[in-house]
Amino acid sequence: MVVSSQWRHGEDRLGDRISAIAAEVLDVDVGDIDVHADLYEALGASSLEKAEIIARVEKEFAVVIGSEIVTSISDVAGVVGRADGRSR
Repeated sequence: MVVSSQWRHGEDRLGDRISAIAAEVLDVDVGDIDVHADLYEALGASSLEKAEIIARVEKEFAVVIGSEIVTSISDVAGVVGRADGRSR
């Protein structure tokens, strides 16, 4: 898994957990998840799978990611950024 060097230690764990959620939803090995890979093109996610990833992240981390923001998220790193309150 590729994690941006600007992420703090706590965000590494957040990124790992969200990558695990994405791997579960997409039925792939977590090692195949590059957090900067495009959800649709590189990871083969459907729009429903993207919605499922977002829903699980919202539930697990008690956050709300608005629909206007969801449309701009294209990779796992974007989900991590929203889950910890940062823009991506």
